[in-house]
Amino acid sequence: MKSNITKSSIAIIIWLGVQQSTAQIMSQGPMNPHAVTIQYAGCLSCPGAEWLNAANAMLPDSVYAAVWLWSNPNCFMSSCYYARGLQASDFGFSVPGNATVTGIIADASRKGQTSSAIWDSSIFLLKNGLPEGVPKTGPNAWPLLPQYETYGDSSDLWGASLTPADVNSSQFGVMVKPMNKSTASDSAFVDHIRLTVFYTLPVSVDENYFSEYAFYFDATSQSIIINVDDLKNTKAEMRVFDYSGRMVLRKKVSERVEVNGLSPGIYTAVIFREQIKLRLKFSVQ
Repeated sequence: MKSNITKSSIAIIIWLGVQQSTAQIMSQGPMNPHAVTIQYAGCLSCPGAEWLNAANAMLPDSVYAAVWLWSNPNCFMSSCYYARGLQASDFGFSVPGNATVTGIIADASRKGQTSSAIWDSSIFLLKNGLPEGVPKTGPNAWPLLPQYETYGDSSDLWGASLTPADVNSSQFGVMVKPMNKSTASDSAFVDHIRLTVFYTLPVSVDENYFSEYAFYFDATSQSIIINVDDLKNTKAEMRVFDYSGRMVLRKKVSERVEVNGLSPGIYTAVIFREQIKLRLKFSVQ
């Protein structure tokens, strides 16, 4: 049995007494900001139109933060066809310190005064109060009636590097900047901005181990071979997880469990039987 393992091109590792983890996707939100401010507030020489009543974007109450935008492409200091950033922050997240942040969703309820005139200029995440990562823009003009536009998803970090401490900070948030594509002046309005944070938490799995060859991966048959008779029963179950912790296979245990069809990569197979958990790490080349 041992020669089959050493001749294969499959790397096999069985751990004894070591805790491994699989990722569990969690989220917090959507959360409302506790502060909405204006980028470059009070700066007379900074380009971009200034918002009025920025704090009105904290709640979905049909009371708006508003900005008047000059005709495109005119811009002279605060008289400009694009706006300064409307910065929403202090969302009150409490992501655990051992989590891994995987994605951010921002929603903005907004409208324009004229059809097809107001568009996204840039939507940025804020880290430590400053724009971070790669900006986003929506595919459509701002509607005449208020409507949420969603930016990002559960696996999208916007090109930013984010830790739990970053998203929990009162200086973490999102910045909305519209622009006027019309040759006539127009106005943009924002009713509400909200954020959702997605993250994974490690879930510890205790391990027990009978012998070196309790089970192993056979490269030729693309199967996991079970050698322990006590595990070959209908009460035992095998789950296979990919490198990110996502379960890719779940089967009842028998003498041979086929796992063919897996893409090249590192996988972990775990046998669950009452309080017994056996773990095998294998690499598909």
